[in-house]
Amino acid sequence: MSIIGDSIFPKMPIMVYISTMSKRKPDPKSPLRNKFRLQQHRYGENRRGYGKGYTAEEIQFFIDHNQKTANGRYEFTDVLVAQKMGISLATVQYLRRKFNMVMRMRVSQDKLLEYMVMSEKTLSEMCHAQSEAVPVLS
Repeated sequence: MSIIGDSIFPKMPIMVYISTMSKRKPDPKSPLRNKFRLQQHRYGENRRGYGKGYTAEEIQFFIDHNQKTANGRYEFTDVLVAQKMGISLATVQYLRRKFNMVMRMRVSQDKLLEYMVMSEKTLSEMCHAQSEAVPVLS
């Protein structure tokens, strides 16, 4: 009787799981790839500076291009929206987070633009306040 294979099930060898993630060394070219990818998708560098707001037309354009398909994926990828609006990928993700917060708050279509102009921090605080105000049914 061997130590490895014959405990309870003699014909089934014991499988030992070795994590390959802990054995891998970080790729030294990874920072270069990330830098190249970020430079490749920098669409709005010449167009807007830090902290500039968006016009109602820009926000409406984003809302129109932020629709999801039946399987839950976005119709327009981050790259396409960034190219069309002339903004960075991070800005598209920021706008999508804000849009999802506004949708969780169940804001009417009339107030949608008004809420999308607010900062993400303000929306987050309003969302938390709204969730705390709702009584829990037991």
